[in-house]
Amino acid sequence: MVMGVASIFGVFAGTTTSGLAKMTGRMMNETLGQLHFWLNLHRHLLHFHAVSLLGLVGNVRRYSAFVNDFTGR
Repeated sequence: MVMGVASIFGVFAGTTTSGLAKMTGRMMNETLGQLHFWLNLHRHLLHFHAVSLLGLVGNVRRYSAFVNDFTGR
């Protein structure tokens, strides 16, 4: 989670702060930049939190069989 998300957010930050201004000559709207950051952060956290919960109940990532204890069915 840390390595993947940090590199993606690093690319986003580099593009929006200096890259976009150099390519277009205009700065990005700060409100839109913050909205983009918070929406993406929550999306990544929700995704990886679900995967973490599946790991806590014993579902192994590298097996093809799915342990259905998480849903209770």
